[in-house]
Amino acid sequence: MSCIYSSSTTDTLYWYRQYGKSKPEFLVLTYSSAQDAKKSDVDPRFTVKVEKMEQIHVYLKISSAAVSDSAL
Repeated sequence: MSCIYSSSTTDTLYWYRQYGKSKPEFLVLTYSSAQDAKKSDVDPRFTVKVEKMEQIHVYLKISSAAVSDSAL
C-alpha cells in the first residue's frame, strides 16, 4: 500500500489495522523528516519506505501477505 501527502499538511503518518469490530492496532509511525519509522511489535512482517519528492511517498510493505491481511 502507499500513501502520498504534502509535508506542508503534516509531518507524521500513522498506519493502523483493524479486524472486524475490534479496536485498531498501531502498526507504524513515520516522519517526513526521517527515512526510518517507529514500528509496533504487533507484526514484524510490516516494513515502511519513505521517499521525499515534491510530496512525501510512504510505502507499507507486508512480507508473506496472508488472506487475513485483505480489506473489505
